[in-house]
Amino acid sequence: MLADGERGALDGIESELIASDPKLAESLRWGEERSQRRWKVIRLLAGVTAALMVAVGLFSDFGLLIFEGVMASLFLIAFAVLRRRTVTAS
Repeated sequence: MLADGERGALDGIESELIASDPKLAESLRWGEERSQRRWKVIRLLAGVTAALMVAVGLFSDFGLLIFEGVMASLFLIAFAVLRRRTVTAS
């Protein structure tokens, strides 16, 4: 977390940026939203992949895929929890 003085200084810089170059300020704000959306898509694709690994492992002779799918799911959950903590803390 930032100290009150540091937070005030950053707010001042942000206000000056918005006043001097609103287009740049908007593009920086848009980049943050795009990054969040990108992480949601990555998590969704990783979750679908892990579920498919388990399903294929259940219905085929590749039993190791069940283990790998479960491990991928656990890793995905741990990553999501750690990322949420990191984003909340900053």
